[in-house]
Amino acid sequence: QIEITVDGKLYDYSKLKWDENGEPVVKIPFTDTGKYTLSINYKDKAEYTADSVTDTFVIDMMEPTVNLTVDAPHNNEIYNKDFNVQIGVDDTAVTSGLKEVTYSVKCDGVVTKTETWTLGVENPAILEHIQQKLQKAIVVSAKDNNSSNVVVEVKATDYFNNSTTKQTAVLDIDVTAPTIELSYADQDTTPNVVGTKGYFDKGRTATITVTERATHFDKDAFMKNIKITAKDAKGKDVANAVPTVTYVGITPGATENDAKHVFTIKYTADANYTFSASCTDKAGWTCEDKNITSPTGTVTPKNFAIDTKLPTGSIKVADLGVWETFLEKITFGLWSPSDVDIEMTATDETSPIASIQYYKTSTPLSDAELAVVTTWTDYSKFSVSKDD
Repeated sequence: QIEITVDGKLYDYSKLKWDENGEPVVKIPFTDTGKYTLSINYKDKAEYTADSVTDTFVIDMMEPTVNLTVDAPHNNEIYNKDFNVQIGVDDTAVTSGLKEVTYSVKCDGVVTKTETWTLGVENPAILEHIQQKLQKAIVVSAKDNNSSNVVVEVKATDYFNNSTTKQTAVLDIDVTAPTIELSYADQDTTPNVVGTKGYFDKGRTATITVTERATHFDKDAFMKNIKITAKDAKGKDVANAVPTVTYVGITPGATENDAKHVFTIKYTADANYTFSASCTDKAGWTCEDKNITSPTGTVTPKNFAIDTKLPTGSIKVADLGVWETFLEKITFGLWSPSDVDIEMTATDETSPIASIQYYKTSTPLSDAELAVVTTWTDYSKFSVSKDD
């Protein structure tokens, strides 16, 4: 007879049968995963019993279990630096033991790092030699996996070649700061530049291009960070002069980090303008105002004036009267029996007055004759003699 025990309890019992060759035969199906102890007791018909034979064996049809624990994301469910993944593998449900564990880090489907841990034992047939658990930590390089499509995959295999493969959830990694470019459609215009400020006699159209991953860009937050001022020549705000920022759309790039978000600004009102902006993406990276770039040749992109109106001024001849504008033609005469002082003033709503010049002649000139005069004199208060 044969007795089989599991964990000390009788699992099955069977009497021997004899085949056609007179050999004892017994067939017992082992269909469940577990550790079995097989005991064979020999007894003849005279009731003599021989020493029993005992053997222990394992049937393992169960895969190891794998648990993955990922560090918490750094900002808005996004990783912006290296982080750890804890790998836990357990094969204690049965006792065949772990043979090897392999992990792979995949970025956009491409393996960026892989390693296999072989759990060598002296004799895997000896149950006391096997390793049933493994706990390891790996570091995921943010620089090498700069993508919104990263997974860590682990495969664990036991000595009966049962295997389990498990992946983390898709991980979002971003170590690239946004960039801002400020350009203008009027690069062929040559303004009058004084210091770091340009003076334009017509409007300008600006284009702002932010390069940033589409899923990590907040256009509304960025538009709030665009600061534009519009002042007159006296430093006062010009009503209704600050232009509206218009979002044009997004242009995909060669990679997700190359997506370009385009905005336009149309400056049309006469004013002295300043521009500043910054952009912080959802991963926490910032492009500050000082890091905004412009194409080569861009003229004063952040500090300029639009001035489409001529200055106004007056000429005062002692107490004899005032000519209200420089451009007014004199159609009458002013007479004085003595020398007279001449005073000239000029104002401009937007730009500071660069100079006041005059030309003195004893005969009236036409506009055409005046246009070719080259001997203008810089103004300072002067007198006209009664003999002039």
